[in-house]
Amino acid sequence: MEISSELSPFYDYGDEKKIVKLLKKSGFTAYDFSMIDYNTHTQAIIGCEDYIERAYSLRKYADEIGIKCNQTHAPFPSLINGNYEYNKKIFPYLVKAIEVSGILGAKNCVVHPCNTFFAEKNAEFYETLKEYAVKNKVRICTENMFNWDKESNKATVAACATAKDFKELLSLLDKNIFGACLDLGHAELIENKASAVEMIHELGDRLVALHIQDNDKHYDLHNLPYTNKLNYEAILKALQDVGYKGDITFESGNFICRLPTELYPAGAKFMADMGKYFKKIICDKT
Repeated sequence: MEISSELSPFYDYGDEKKIVKLLKKSGFTAYDFSMIDYNTHTQAIIGCEDYIERAYSLRKYADEIGIKCNQTHAPFPSLINGNYEYNKKIFPYLVKAIEVSGILGAKNCVVHPCNTFFAEKNAEFYETLKEYAVKNKVRICTENMFNWDKESNKATVAACATAKDFKELLSLLDKNIFGACLDLGHAELIENKASAVEMIHELGDRLVALHIQDNDKHYDLHNLPYTNKLNYEAILKALQDVGYKGDITFESGNFICRLPTELYPAGAKFMADMGKYFKKIICDKT
């Protein structure tokens, strides 16, 4: 079980290699490489003509210092209902993201479903990526999402937002190629529709990856666990109950982003120490 964090919150600290080195020194055993901002940020790689060379260079450096890439995140949105031009434009970047994931050695590449599609239509979308996942030996993970109703100022149901829809989508996809990444914070946003603990128990062995964050159960805040309202002791117990064998991957960027860059190393170490605590609880068989 690896302890990892996404790289993107640390970009004020330096480039990918400097951040990977920081995570390694802080106690992380892996890193999550995000390609969401493929055309606007240093983290792009897939927006560069030399993306393959850049990916191999990062892999070589990470191998040299002894840290893995366990997980990646493909561009978002990955698909917009009815927007043919956007979907045509983004698809090659999704393919590149899967290719880069393979080069970096990532087990999982998180590809968001279309928010307004449900199981059957999203399964059709994921099937278009299957051959690339197989070729690059990468598992594609779908994620639980939410929509936002401006009038009520509340999160509403979207793809994989309920255990029923999440499980229905997974039942239509090859277990060896597709899995579930549960965003623990997203699971708590839609009142009376889901909870992180319920989703963990319902997904069972299809749950292979996590996005670990905390929020106030209203806004998607991506804070560090124990700083807002999620019950992390109950969540850890649920992960232990189902025998979770995936990694501990933090998507708690707002915790880091609010710190002065001089405190990034201290913040990263605290997050890594929390990850070690989570691992100890989850893996405790007594």
